[in-house]
Amino acid sequence: MLPDMVGAVIYVRVSTKEQTENLSLPSQLKACEEYCERQGFHVLARFREEGENAKTADRTELQKLLQFCRKNKSTVQFVVVFDVTRFAREKYDHFALRAHLKSLGISLRSATEPIDDTSTGKLMEGVRYGGQPSRGLPTVAHAHVGKRERRLVDLTGIEPVTS
Repeated sequence: MLPDMVGAVIYVRVSTKEQTENLSLPSQLKACEEYCERQGFHVLARFREEGENAKTADRTELQKLLQFCRKNKSTVQFVVVFDVTRFAREKYDHFALRAHLKSLGISLRSATEPIDDTSTGKLMEGVRYGGQPSRGLPTVAHAHVGKRERRLVDLTGIEPVTS
């Protein structure tokens, strides 16, 4: 009997149209594909975000990836990114998206960072995002929190946890 295939999808992204002209996307894609090969993952789909900023989760290819994961949750076990900042820049967006993937039974992996579902992997991911500088002025960030939460609920269907 053959072992079950471990399915993965790859997501790569650059922020500007100018970056699409250099080797960044092909380099990210190659690193992710090599990671999948080393881990024994079968790549089911590749999503290339060309020139969309990660300050929001409302990105064309990211939304296609989430839709693909929802439709194929029985065959997708992993989403592989070059590094976690290619997935999301903002801590809130990152962890909301990660929670959505987890609700589908899908784990996030980075080709260049030691993150996984172990205690150590979660710690490394937390350290990675714990040190992220705030993007923009705090008053601006606070003014947009409600709008961002509503948008993520609309995108993922997951209500934020409040205490």
